[in-house]
Amino acid sequence: MRKFSTARLGANGRHPVKHKERQQSGMRPEAIIDPLFSIVTVVLNNKEGLIRTAQSIERQNSSLYEWVVIDGGSTDGTLEVLEAYSKITSVKVSEPDKGIYDAMNKGLNLCTGSFVVFLNADDQLVSDALQSIFEMVPDISDLDVAMLFCEVNLLLPDGKVRHRSVLDPERHLWHRMPTSHQAIFFERQTHLRFQYSARFPVSADYATVAEIYAASVKERAALSLPIVVSETPIGGNSFSSSNWRKLLTDHWRIQTEILQVGLSWRLLSIARKLAITGYLRALSYVR
Repeated sequence: MRKFSTARLGANGRHPVKHKERQQSGMRPEAIIDPLFSIVTVVLNNKEGLIRTAQSIERQNSSLYEWVVIDGGSTDGTLEVLEAYSKITSVKVSEPDKGIYDAMNKGLNLCTGSFVVFLNADDQLVSDALQSIFEMVPDISDLDVAMLFCEVNLLLPDGKVRHRSVLDPERHLWHRMPTSHQAIFFERQTHLRFQYSARFPVSADYATVAEIYAASVKERAALSLPIVVSETPIGGNSFSSSNWRKLLTDHWRIQTEILQVGLSWRLLSIARKLAITGYLRALSYVR
């Protein structure tokens, strides 16, 4: 098994840079030393989902990550769950927010890792996901790339699992995300420049990926890794008719303003998404 060079990182696999200003309530003492990966979890009244997320994080190599949890002011026992997992929680904040993307920005601004991944309540990392990335890219701490695109398993309401490979962003970003958000690792400093915008109420993640990709030199924009790193449930309200209407509006604006996609291609994108909606409704995944 490959290890970090101790000349580059600390002997325990962490950057030897300390952040005294982050010594706040609820933070592990060892979390003041920068990890390689920052995992951000946003939650609101979803204690059961948070338990599954926490258990998946607990199975990772603890020297590789910090876990930043942003709670929107839960009243269902979520805070008690966080207390039960305090040993793996680096930062926790519980306060009202302006929505999921506002909470995700809060988490991003508290991170210290080289790469940031968003794993919200009920999303899960597969066993040894972080170690697998490191072993595939052993010089990852020196990697000059804005995003790492990985594979994901989608958990359908009927219990089936759908594997999602990484799409070529050059061919597919005009229409959709190359992979699920839970399988994207953002270079932190780049992500701090392109945070989630309230202008896109249901697709700010797509907008951010598009902005980063459009602003990056092609070779530096992203690296695709053929490994499954996460599992995420889909269905229910995620595919509600109202959310799909908002999604179509968001995507139209992203394709127009950020990606500068031509009219005919934007219309084709809408047609494809409507076809997908019809398919999901036939399977009773759309309400």
